[in-house]
Formats: sequence, structure tokens, C-alpha cells
Amino acid sequence: MTTDIQDRFDKLIEKAYELFPQNLEVDNYMQPCDCDIKPIYPVRYAYVNFFGKELEKPAAPPDIHTLMFSSSIEKTKGYAARLLRPGWIYIKEEAPLTARGSKARGLLHIFKYCVSEREANGKKQRVEKFKKYMFLNRKDASEGLIPEPGIRGEGHPFLFVAKDVINISIAYSEHPWHASVLDKMNGSLALRQKTMQFINLDKEQSPFAVKASVKYFRKLIVDYKIQQEQFADIKAIIEKDINELDLATARIGALTTQESYEMDADVIIKAINGYLHLHEQARIIILHDPVGRQRDIAEVYSILHLWQQSYNASNIYPLTIGFYVERLKATKDPALKKKIDD
Repeated sequence: MTTDIQDRFDKLIEKAYELFPQNLEVDNYMQPCDCDIKPIYPVRYAYVNFFGKELEKPAAPPDIHTLMFSSSIEKTKGYAARLLRPGWIYIKEEAPLTARGSKARGLLHIFKYCVSEREANGKKQRVEKFKKYMFLNRKDASEGLIPEPGIRGEGHPFLFVAKDVINISIAYSEHPWHASVLDKMNGSLALRQKTMQFINLDKEQSPFAVKASVKYFRKLIVDYKIQQEQFADIKAIIEKDINELDLATARIGALTTQESYEMDADVIIKAINGYLHLHEQARIIILHDPVGRQRDIAEVYSILHLWQQSYNASNIYPLTIGFYVERLKATKDPALKKKIDD
């Protein structure tokens, strides 16, 4: 009997999704009937410590406020806020969940971050979709995951948790976690404290979160700035005459694993605000991505290696002559050394 009631309830929910769709592609804004969620827009700590005569010493990334308001590589410690790499985001609702009773257990939200590209008004933009997944058996990951039913399974323009959630733990992974890992994370606060970022979504001075506004999107995130302002702190330390590089139009992102885009902050804020009531706020959060940092480093060095090979091939004759001259200068024969010096 209980199973029959649950099945009927599930069908009613699916029917509601069909009647009131939440196909939230950023450029197709729709006002949903249920707004009982708190939007979250994630970005990542990207590593851009590759330019200038002297690199910054390796260090942990700064808090989100320092990153947003600093104008030098020295203060940002070589990091920048950039769009996520495709992958998976895991969010656990943490206590207290006062609106649900003292014994309520927070849910684990699972999202797959999928991307494509488009061109709008001559600007290359990324289309972002956060596709929500659920436990197949509705209790744990042992039987696998399934996407949200109906049109909602096509994805959302941001992450979200229930509106009553204040504290979350969150982690990004390029690849999906194994079922056993998911269940361990879901059931162990101690394990989450060791491996995930804990963020208070209501706190104004959170080290990893800031209010989601047009101003902060453009101030913080490289890909929401106009092209001329992207990586401004990096362009400031590049030698102005390096290969006659046009610093005003240079796309520094091309030297990393992720190219930079020119996203529209007004569009994403319009989608987010459709879920907010008066005085409510969404959050931009920044996530650690250590694998992405290593990939960026490897990408830059591979490009530099190719440039060096190209330079050597183009200058093989003068380089060879120079090599032999240097060897002759190192001779210990006084007579030969005098002739070379002359």
C-alpha cells in the first residue's frame, strides 16, 4: 500500500514539473511557480602565475574578497576567479536545519556541470547547465544515480539548495565520485570536514562566498569582464614589447586549459532574481580545483616548450654560431683566447 501511494505521489510530482517547467537555460528566462530554493553560482580558483620576470611563490589562494578587490598578482598570489571546468559538484546541507525540526537530516545535492559554446553579439559565450541527479533508490548511491525527471533534467543555470539552508559543505570533482565514496561523504561529518569546503550562505564576510550581484560578477569573475579588462593584473607585468603583443586584445586564457569568455552578468542575475523574494540574496561561491591548477601549469609549460622549439628551428644558424663562439671563449689556450677577444 505504501509503495502504491509513493508511486502515485511521484507521478503527481512529474505532472507538476510538466505543467510548471523549470527549463532554466540562461537566455530563456522563465518565472517558476515554486521559488523555495537558494541559488548558488560557483566559480573556481584558477592558477595564472605564469607571467612577468619573477613569479609569485606558491601559496594557498586568498579569500574571495581579497581576490575580488586586489589589482596585483602579488596580492592575489597568482590566482583568478574563472568559470568551472566541466565536472561534478556535490553539496551537503549542514546543520542547523531549524525549519525542518531538530532530527532533520540534510540532503546531498549532486549536479553535473555541462557546457557548450555560442556567439552573442560577436562575443564568445559559454552556455552553462547544472544538471541535477538523484539517488535511484531514493536513499543512497548503491544503485546508481538518475537525472531529475521531466524537463528539469535538462539543467539549470546555477546550483541551488533549499531556502532554509544556511550552512553547506561543497566540493568540485572533474570525475564523478564512486558510489561508496558518495555514501561515506553523505554519512560522515568528520570526513566532509577533511575533504569539502564549509560555507555559510548568509554570512556577509564568508571567505568563499559573496553576494550575487551584477557588480560582483563583473568585479570578481574574469569571464564576466569585458575583454580589455580580463587579466588586467597579468597584462600589467608583461613586458610591453614582447613579440609586439597587443595587450589590449590579448587573450591570456588561451595559454591555459580553459579559454576566457565574455559572459553577460545581467542575464544570469535576471535568472537568479526570479527565485528570490524581497531582501533575499543568492551567492557566488569559489571552489578549490587543485587538479585544474596542475592542468593549467602543465598546459602553459607545454606551450612554452613548443614556442622554444619553434624559436630554435627559426634561429638554428645564429644559435649554432653562438654556441661555438661560447665554446671558443672558454678555451684555456692563451693565444686562441687573445684572437677571439680581439
